[in-house]
Amino acid sequence: MKNSFGFTFVRSTAALAAPWFVGAALGLDVLNTFYAGDEPLLLTRLTVTPHGGLHGLAMNDLAARTRVLAITASRRQGDPRAPARRSTRFEPDDEAFLIGPYDELLTVLRRDRPASRQ
Repeated sequence: MKNSFGFTFVRSTAALAAPWFVGAALGLDVLNTFYAGDEPLLLTRLTVTPHGGLHGLAMNDLAARTRVLAITASRRQGDPRAPARRSTRFEPDDEAFLIGPYDELLTVLRRDRPASRQ
């Protein structure tokens, strides 16, 4: 279709859905998926795990292409901390809305898991 009609950006249904399915299958709460150029990006929601690797981490310590769009702090009864600042630190039970490539978001998800106790 791209060559036949001269469209610049053409995506199949499978190409649009694939990042969503991969992210969801691996544990991300995927809200939306879209492309920026040829890069598939996901919009996800993550609840920060107490004693996990994100607890106390500043947003600017996330991967370079991962961005926090908003944080809802549960201890403030759902009032969003907006706008999120680069120096804002994640706290347990914060709900963060993240955007980025799914491989980086999966890294964030893995990092949030609590360290196993031996």
